[in-house]
Amino acid sequence: MSLWPQILPRRAVFLALAAAVSGQVRGDPVMRFTELPDAIRSRILTGSPRSSREIPHSAFGVHTTLLRERGRADAEYQDELVEAIVEAGYKWVVDYISSYDVKDVPTGEIPGALRELVPPMVQYAALLQAHGVNLLIRIDVPHWRAGPKAPPTADDEARARAFLAPVVRALSPYCRHWQYHNEPNMPDPEHTRPHTPPEVYVAWLRLVEDILRDIQPDAMYSGPAVSMLQCLDEDPYPWLRLAFEAGLNKHIDQFTYHPYRMPWTAANIPEHASQFFDRWASYYHQVGDLKQYIRKHNGGEDIPLAVTEDGLSTDITAAGEQALTWVVEAKYELRRCLMDRWLGVNPRTRFILYRDLPWQHYEFQAAFNMVTRDMDKKPAYYAAQNLMAVLDGTYARHDAVDIGLELEIPPETGTAKLIRTEADAAALTPGGMEGLYVQTYTKSHAGFDELLVFFWSAEPSRNVHVRRQATLVLRDPGWIAPLEIDLMAMPNPRLAKQQADNPALINPESPGRLQPRPLEAELADGVISLPVEVRDYPLLIKWVRPNASRITGTVPQ
Repeated sequence: MSLWPQILPRRAVFLALAAAVSGQVRGDPVMRFTELPDAIRSRILTGSPRSSREIPHSAFGVHTTLLRERGRADAEYQDELVEAIVEAGYKWVVDYISSYDVKDVPTGEIPGALRELVPPMVQYAALLQAHGVNLLIRIDVPHWRAGPKAPPTADDEARARAFLAPVVRALSPYCRHWQYHNEPNMPDPEHTRPHTPPEVYVAWLRLVEDILRDIQPDAMYSGPAVSMLQCLDEDPYPWLRLAFEAGLNKHIDQFTYHPYRMPWTAANIPEHASQFFDRWASYYHQVGDLKQYIRKHNGGEDIPLAVTEDGLSTDITAAGEQALTWVVEAKYELRRCLMDRWLGVNPRTRFILYRDLPWQHYEFQAAFNMVTRDMDKKPAYYAAQNLMAVLDGTYARHDAVDIGLELEIPPETGTAKLIRTEADAAALTPGGMEGLYVQTYTKSHAGFDELLVFFWSAEPSRNVHVRRQATLVLRDPGWIAPLEIDLMAMPNPRLAKQQADNPALINPESPGRLQPRPLEAELADGVISLPVEVRDYPLLIKWVRPNASRITGTVPQ
């Protein structure tokens, strides 16, 4: 088969863009997005929501509790939650199973007791798989609040096998990612020792791994799902060091953790480390240390990282105070998602989509939930949906892009230091404002490259957006067609009416949302300058550039 019919359109794309770039050299204004050929514009994601089925792969996930806590009895409940997951564009769901459901059942009767419990689990897992969503299941054996407190006995092993064998066998066609237990380093009620001693955790981790791999040899097994990352330190208790000394690294394919930032206030910004004491300058700095710590205790080898819980509470107290509003929660969700994505965390899981428990954190106020009991979406849901519409696993972190961000007026407090890497963040002052964060991702298409630039001011967010005038400086040659996408754009019925039948809309399939905004950049002395607003949440600017290398050689079939 001749390759010419496939190469010619790609060459045309390249030549069209190359001609635009050559115009830049003569000092002409940078080509605008609306001037791009339709063949190029149609291949660029411009922010219209995408379903999970439309996204090839992604690091972003959400937690549910349907495998064990079935929730409301009405038949539509599960379908509504799955619809919300898929419409948001999540590619991962984390859920859990627990032997608590058979705690009073004699060991020999456990398989029979599971006959009614397992089919709903399989139904949910199969539904997620049908929509292209990966499932990671947490295994609580014994139940989380019950321990474990001591190494497993022969009877413990028999009960664990009786519970896990039928459940894992039934779910294995739909799941190969498993995590043992949950937050074992949490303090006991007296705050004198950890909920589960590290050597006990590793003993149970080994037992469950043996059971799991007997049934599913290719299973991906993870742990320890620690609560926050203070456990990296010796103070107040060296849980992580003792776990590695007990052999943690020999039994996990992935290191999981829950980087909550406490307390939940607007002042405790996402860029702060997950800690109780000011050891780490920032979250970037802390995760960089975590990676080094793992290498030190794992023979110099990395272990992939995953966040299987992270969330915020918008609780209104009995005194009528709300430390985090829904709008600020949405901004912080964007900042947390992007930091984990930049650091290579996969999956990164938001806790929680919806949990049907009669507490203010869940059903009563939806304080942790991303949707309400009536399935109304909170701003954090739409913000996450906006991010997943434009950033998936086909885009790669690209540190080498030569870029700057210059504020017209420096911030009143903190620093305007540009934060690009973990090393930049390590030099910051713990607990302070964390500077200006800039992330760059690239993707190669046939005939052109795409550049994504996310940027924000790491300061306490407000309900009304912080807006700081600045100039984005791009010193890499050839980038054109800047397009701004606002990740806080929320559906608005009044705006939908105004946009009706407007042929100039870039995203006509997304009525009621702020449209992407083509920007005007200038080129002088080989440097591209673009006036921008730096806000207290990430904005995205997309660029394109011709790529000759992609129109030569063999075309993948």
